[in-house]
Amino acid sequence: MKRLDFRLAIGGMLILMGALMLLQQFGIISGALSIFWAVLLIATGVVFLSVFAFNRQHWWALIPGLTLVGIGVIPLLPGEYTYLGGSIVLGAVGLSFFGIYLSNREHWWAIIPGGVLATLAFCAYLAFHVGEKISGVKIDEVVLGSAFFLGLALTFFLVAVLPNPHGRMKWAFIPSVALFLTALTAASFRLQQVMIYVWPFVLVFGGIYLIYLYFRSRN
Repeated sequence: MKRLDFRLAIGGMLILMGALMLLQQFGIISGALSIFWAVLLIATGVVFLSVFAFNRQHWWALIPGLTLVGIGVIPLLPGEYTYLGGSIVLGAVGLSFFGIYLSNREHWWAIIPGGVLATLAFCAYLAFHVGEKISGVKIDEVVLGSAFFLGLALTFFLVAVLPNPHGRMKWAFIPSVALFLTALTAASFRLQQVMIYVWPFVLVFGGIYLIYLYFRSRN
């Protein structure tokens, strides 16, 4: 399939969506079109995904493709699960970045936005359960904060250990450990008191290690 074919398909989808939105705003068509909009959004997302499927160099198409599919799924959810909408969209966008990395490991940077968005998706899910218990753990602001920093720590850990053409990103262990300690600090009041004295040493040793890496690379 030629590139022009994709442009025509995507352009036609966008024109159709814009025209339907105008018709709906002017009251020419009824507002009960949620299922139709869902199908149209998913279909448009599939068109973008097919752009990537036919040419892996068009990795950018994964982002609008999975995002539109995620948005399109929301109107199809049962009423009691509509609160998952934010998590689904954030998770879909995050998944697109992981897909970019998996398609070409040159794009190792995509792990970072993918991990951050996946973390936000999980935190958005937890936010709707504040005051409730999940697997015996009561969800509150402390748990949300800990989950956020733990997700970021895991993100940089993945940057450090996953393969890429430039070799291991050992520098990523530093923010990973720092964020992991932050997650533990957020979860424990006693640890917060201890970390007041620990953090200065962590910063000093982190700075020394970076300076060591600099001089070693020069040699």
